[in-house]
Amino acid sequence: MTSSYGLLINSEDKHSRLFTSPLKYFEYLAANLKTIAVNYPSHNVLPEQQNMYLFENNNLESFENSVQKASISQYQNIAIEKYSLDNRVKKLINLFMI
Repeated sequence: MTSSYGLLINSEDKHSRLFTSPLKYFEYLAANLKTIAVNYPSHNVLPEQQNMYLFENNNLESFENSVQKASISQYQNIAIEKYSLDNRVKKLINLFMI
């Protein structure tokens, strides 16, 4: 059995709402999953949001609407290789080589 969706939720603390870049999101990208995510500022700045469907925290109707939108939308392919661990490490190395 396979999945078509990934659920991205976080706690309501300041760090999660404003600053997190969850590894789980990049795992969802690599698995070609549509992502259903709580609408936090930290999630709004994640890359490649073509397959992300946001919902308001603690709002069941908003969550249901996001799931419905995701279910009728066609998955948009992305170039996931630029987010690979190898490429991320190369960027860090280049940052310190300057």
